[in-house]
This record gives sequence, C-alpha cells and structure tokens, in this order.
Amino acid sequence: MNISANQRLVTEYLRHMERNDFAAALELAHGDANFWMPGLGNLSKGELLSFFQQVGPMIKSMVFTLHGITEQGERLAVEASGCGELANGKVYNNEYHFLFVVRDGKIALMKEYADTAPASVFLE
Repeated sequence: MNISANQRLVTEYLRHMERNDFAAALELAHGDANFWMPGLGNLSKGELLSFFQQVGPMIKSMVFTLHGITEQGERLAVEASGCGELANGKVYNNEYHFLFVVRDGKIALMKEYADTAPASVFLE
C-alpha cells in the first residue's frame, strides 16, 4: 500500500508526540501554523510547545493506534486511539480525530478532537 508524503508527515508528527519529542514534532509545522485543542482553543506553535512542556512530565508513555487516514487534497483526517501511562500511575485512554492541513510539505493546521473527560486522570 502506497502512503503519501502528507500521510508520512502526520504519522511522523504523532510518533514524535508519543516520544514526548515535542520540539521535533513542531519542526514539522510551518512557523505560523495554527493548532486547536478542546478546552485550549487556538494556539500558535510556540504556545503549543509551552503547553506540551508543562504536560509532558505527567506522561510516562503514550501510544497512538491509527485506525485510518483519509486524505483529500491538503486535508487529512486521522482516526486514532491513544493509550498512555501517566507519572501518577493512572492509565489514560482516549479516542481521537485529528484534522491536519498540510501545505508545502509542512503542517499548517492541526485540530484535535477528543473527549475531555478522560483527561481527569491527570489531576487525580
């Protein structure tokens, strides 16, 4: 099965996120990229990096299982499950739908749709 350069790019982004390598993940995005996450709203690349630097130490490990990628032009829809072990010993599981827009080989936009209730394990 052939996978496009854009699919490789978004998959690489998610793999960097699994390793808590946020700087490497964000290197795959344009300098003026926009990121949207539930509860946080729109974030610049720098704001997202700051957020992940705060949250990263709470995450011991994270694995995304990709269930499908649909690509139409520069837009990619990614269905995924996430399973993580947290520093507090809790397990974090969630279902995700990501929308990526890729321009000129870099991420221009990422929107993450997920249930916010499972995140309560971060605070327990």
